Amino acid sequence: MVLLLALVSTCKTTKPQTTEERLVELREVILKTAKATCSDAEDCAAIALGSKPCGGPWQYLTFSKSSTDVDRLRQLVAEYNQLEKELNLEQGRTSDCAVVIEPQVFCYEEKCQEIDAR
Repeated sequence: MVLLLALVSTCKTTKPQTTEERLVELREVILKTAKATCSDAEDCAAIALGSKPCGGPWQYLTFSKSSTDVDRLRQLVAEYNQLEKELNLEQGRTSDCAVVIEPQVFCYEEKCQEIDAR
């Protein structure tokens, strides 16, 4: 009986993760999953990340197709974007309606980078 009480008292109750907490966690995993090491420009790509309330992504994330698990990255980004879209609707969020253009990417010094169009 004492052992059972000791076991029960040491069990921690965890509260369910909020959508905001899940988004933070997902973003960290996404950034760790997207590797940038490349050998040529064909190796580099960009993926839309985030969901603006007005539509479209907040940004594009540059990554290397050869050093990134692309299927896993796409899965994580899809979950992230869907959760953010749902949160936007639930909370009635607003944003600017500026369109974020997908960047051109290239391989420079063995790292995928965006071409700065400014």
